Amino acid sequence: MTDPNASSDSHSFSYLRAAWQSALAAGLCLGLPIALMFWMVILANVIPSPSMNNVLSLLQNTWYPFANEQGPSTPIHDFLMVLQIYVTPGSIVLSLGVLGGALLLSRISGYRQWWWILAAGMAGVFIGKAPIDWLDGWIQQAPPPYGWSLHVRFAVFLSLSVLCVAMATGLALGLVLRSGKASLILAAASGVVSVIAVIAADLILWRVGLRVGHGNLAMPKLTAVGTMAAAIAGGTVLGVLFTHYHRKRSPDTSVGE
Repeated sequence: MTDPNASSDSHSFSYLRAAWQSALAAGLCLGLPIALMFWMVILANVIPSPSMNNVLSLLQNTWYPFANEQGPSTPIHDFLMVLQIYVTPGSIVLSLGVLGGALLLSRISGYRQWWWILAAGMAGVFIGKAPIDWLDGWIQQAPPPYGWSLHVRFAVFLSLSVLCVAMATGLALGLVLRSGKASLILAAASGVVSVIAVIAADLILWRVGLRVGHGNLAMPKLTAVGTMAAAIAGGTVLGVLFTHYHRKRSPDTSVGE
């Protein structure tokens, strides 16, 4: 006869393992690539070197392989201009990171069709990033509400940005599981914990004297640390919940095999 206590302990351990594996995968495959340019800005100032500056320039430059930005505005030209935004060194690194994250989440959760996780991850990250430029312009142009400082306004912008990406990714992963309930729960849970992580990172940096608008590379540092914290927190929740709902659909699935 199976010992129910042993079964419960094994079940708990499996989810604990899924949590830390998801946190590690999200930090390396999503947090690091998304904030790579900001980490390079920090490193280039801490350890200045020509090679570091060359890498930073490569990440900051925009390629125009499909259409020239000076070309006449036509529907095809405008479409190609939008498309090639995603053909940049930073976007390529991010795409490779999403691929790695999909393979790892497939391994962690036991969901074997990793290509669906990859499609959901790509859709979630890039669709979630779409409103970021609009949010930036809106927050920059809007009058400061309630006397908010530049630091607070930037923290609001960063929080809303990670919220968009986390919720879009959660919705997409839920659709992979063909569950509307899972989509809503993954989106809401990952969005909330990601924003909490950004706020926590902001408060910690605030306490040590890093404030946007006061120099000392405060903006890239807050972006890099906040994005990494949000990726780890949101990725942990997504990994555990995705594993949970997949196991409900396939009870004989082993976690992290």
